[in-house]
Amino acid sequence: MADLPRVLLVHPDPITSRLIREALEGLAECTVDSASSPVTGFSNALQRDYRLFIFGHQMPVLEGELLYELIHEAYRHDRAGSRPLPAIIYLGEPEATRAQHLRSDVRVKGIIPLPLNLSRLLTAVEGTIVVK
Repeated sequence: MADLPRVLLVHPDPITSRLIREALEGLAECTVDSASSPVTGFSNALQRDYRLFIFGHQMPVLEGELLYELIHEAYRHDRAGSRPLPAIIYLGEPEATRAQHLRSDVRVKGIIPLPLNLSRLLTAVEGTIVVK
């Protein structure tokens, strides 16, 4: 059996992270790695291959958008060759003009406001990972 696709979840709230991890691992065919710190998330993104990123939009130290762009730059300069940049889902609601800009980016699979709605999460991951 092939390895399941991996999802990297970076969010500072452990309750939200646990809910997402358990929901995805129970309702979709994937393995979820979670980090509460953007710095740890960045390190994880460089060490493993992921199919999908789920980042908090507003996080202490480093916002989700900037974390995604930093990973993109690291992937572009990877000496081993080009790595495909995974799709992204943001958790939290950015300001209206920012949200409109993000939604126009083909890499963004969704912006999910908190508190979390599992149906919206599963709809957003469809097409990237298999939902059971």
